[in-house]
Amino acid sequence: MAKKADDETQPLIEKRELHGLVLHVTDTLQAATLHTVAAFRHRFFATVSVVGSRLAWRNLATSSDLQIRLVRASELNTHLKEMNLARRAGA
Repeated sequence: MAKKADDETQPLIEKRELHGLVLHVTDTLQAATLHTVAAFRHRFFATVSVVGSRLAWRNLATSSDLQIRLVRASELNTHLKEMNLARRAGA
């Protein structure tokens, strides 16, 4: 009878071992997938941050350049008004 019990339980043990292996492989795959997703998320946000910083820097440079050009144009307008007034006063 003990031999028969072993014969009946052996397939169950093998099935359980296969099930355990499948669970182990599934858990390992799931952990690897979560790690990959986390790494992708980190790289994605780092890239977005770099792009955002670059755009902000470019806007700052453009804004500064436009501000300098505006001041020069204002100075030139003031100079031209003074020359116009001087010319009218002399005429």
